Amino acid sequence: MANTNCPTRSCLTVNPADRFAELIPWMMRNLHEDLSVNTLARKACMSPSHFNRAFKSVFGNAPAEFVENLRINEAKRRLAVPKRTLEIIAASVGFRMRRHSAAHLNGDLERNRAAT
Repeated sequence: MANTNCPTRSCLTVNPADRFAELIPWMMRNLHEDLSVNTLARKACMSPSHFNRAFKSVFGNAPAEFVENLRINEAKRRLAVPKRTLEIIAASVGFRMRRHSAAHLNGDLERNRAAT
């Protein structure tokens, strides 16, 4: 049964992969927002526990890990733009910067850069 509080047509879709087809582009447009399991589950019209299981079965990663990878990849892309600081880029993709967050992000970016 569809969740009548859900704002998207994906609520009418039974297959989780079909629901995620609309969710992923939305996530990319909203990296700067709260992309917690609760938020994503609500957007996909699922309970958080069902969403977590279905997401992992479709993508092979937990939602939080998937979101972090999206943010890191987008931050890497934005680093190519001159005169943008790591703090500005991090904030624009949803990382809340603190000293340890900046170091963590910088380390992730360096590891990803070395892997490509």
